[in-house]
Amino acid sequence: MSTTERMKTTKRPVGRPIETMNTGDTYELAEYLRYNMNERSGMTNQQISEYLGYKKPNIIAMWKLGKTRIPLERLIDLAKLIKVDPERLLGLWFEQYVSMHYSGDTEAARERKSKVKEIAGYFKRVVSKEEMRVVSALREFTDGKVAFSASQLKALAFIAASPENADAALSAMTGRD
Repeated sequence: MSTTERMKTTKRPVGRPIETMNTGDTYELAEYLRYNMNERSGMTNQQISEYLGYKKPNIIAMWKLGKTRIPLERLIDLAKLIKVDPERLLGLWFEQYVSMHYSGDTEAARERKSKVKEIAGYFKRVVSKEEMRVVSALREFTDGKVAFSASQLKALAFIAASPENADAALSAMTGRD
């Protein structure tokens, strides 16, 4: 029996918890959306589907379960909706959907899947527009020779976390009032 036929014949009682959810290492995007989409957007699945141009809310539920691929062209609108950098979703999207093509338990499949994970790791180094402003400023003022001590990194994090303390932190670091 094909998957489609099984889906048509399988009946679940209303309210029964879903026990066959695709989760784990290769479904990080689905899990991220499942735990964050409604809360961060403040919207129901129905409202989210309408916002993204879909007629029925089941598409959103299917994304959260990893049952349906999220179109790449929807990621930017989705990121805006849930107030997260598109770069974050792109890395999760890549890992979830590209790794799906490398299933199997052969040595070759495991090697390909390992390579996909390695490539997906590069997405963790992608920065948002705001983060790029910081990187650009650091490159400009250090001529690209950036090597920070642990205390300097803490000071940068302190400034980023508390912009109102930036002047005091700058004075403390430079010894000026």
